[in-house]
Amino acid sequence: KTKEVKLTVWDGVTDEPQNDTAREDWKKFETMYPNIKVEHILWQPEPGKDRLEYVTAMAGGTGPSVFFNNYSTVIKNYINQGFCAPLNKYMDNWEEKDNLRSETMALAIKDEIVYGLPGESSIVMFAWNKKMFEKAGLDPNAPPKTWDDVVEFGKKLTNEKTGEYGNVLLGGGGIADWWFMFYVWQAGGDITQIESDGRVTLHLTDGPAETALKFYQDMKFVHKITEKDTLKDFGGLVTDFCQQKAAMCIFMPDWMGWFVSMGLDPEQLGLCSLPAGPSGKHTTTSAAAYATINALMSKDQQDAAWEYMKFIKFDRERIIKNVKDTVEKNLKYPRILPFKDIEMKDFVEIDPEWEKAVNYALTDFRDEYYLVESVRPYLSPAIESALADPKADVKKILEDTQVKVQKEVIDPYNANLKK
Repeated sequence: KTKEVKLTVWDGVTDEPQNDTAREDWKKFETMYPNIKVEHILWQPEPGKDRLEYVTAMAGGTGPSVFFNNYSTVIKNYINQGFCAPLNKYMDNWEEKDNLRSETMALAIKDEIVYGLPGESSIVMFAWNKKMFEKAGLDPNAPPKTWDDVVEFGKKLTNEKTGEYGNVLLGGGGIADWWFMFYVWQAGGDITQIESDGRVTLHLTDGPAETALKFYQDMKFVHKITEKDTLKDFGGLVTDFCQQKAAMCIFMPDWMGWFVSMGLDPEQLGLCSLPAGPSGKHTTTSAAAYATINALMSKDQQDAAWEYMKFIKFDRERIIKNVKDTVEKNLKYPRILPFKDIEMKDFVEIDPEWEKAVNYALTDFRDEYYLVESVRPYLSPAIESALADPKADVKKILEDTQVKVQKEVIDPYNANLKK
């Protein structure tokens, strides 16, 4: 009798239409590998809290056997912490090993050892509601290309009487820095940088951060094109956009199923590159989700985890079927698929703006700013304070935050490098 092996997997599989296929696949895997018993735990972390939950569980020995959400921004940290098992011995005999995308594979390799496989990649884009554009007298097929366009369009899309507004601004929930980061990039700067010697430098008092925060403040108080309550949580802002209360919103394509379940009509959704700021660039971030195996498990569990990971995320027929199923359900959105010889345009007519945005993103994307988890508790409240008072001095807010973050985060981090 084959030895029974138990695995634990964290899934975000709910009753949404795009998850029907996932549940069918679980049953197929059970039939193919009756000795591998998989416990599926519904995992729905709050925005911004997913990494903390994973790291805490791994450090405490209760982490998932296979994890599909180790993003490009953190995969190297987890490899260095010893969370991810080496995969070379499995890949040596895997017929698909040369079909993975080399540009994303590189991040999960250290000293020629592969620790993770990149699944689908998703880029951060800008969404607009075509119906609301048309109603406001705007061309429904012409998205905003610049910050100036966002303001101009936003004014036409904002209606005090109906409560409709132009542009969603993430200012609360303790994660305001997440979207603010894009505006800093578009203004030509960054929040932190890693220097050639490994030290981290902080750039909140450089011009771009101040330009971005002033634009935030102006969108709310001068142009009046955002939600009035900028402390509204992320879920509330998603509801506003999906139910046609807000016309423009930063968007990740893999949110499509979630947004549709919240009332979004996918036919009314336009997607384009993030509007350019003073830099003239539409810089974005690419979130490649890596599949990793828990290095702290037994060899039998790691072997079983490889079979599960390979079947669930890297089976060619399943990838193609999944794309066809979602397209049939009208969930058409830009997806950068795991294998380089399978592309969305093989299955669906691609909106020209999508294609432009995806092609641009592949030439101008970067990881989230370094030390994001450590800087966020300081920077997000600073952004909130700028949005709480039209007279707040953004320059002073950023200067005060820079001093505090430098002392409590950056200096200790750099000092630790020398040890």
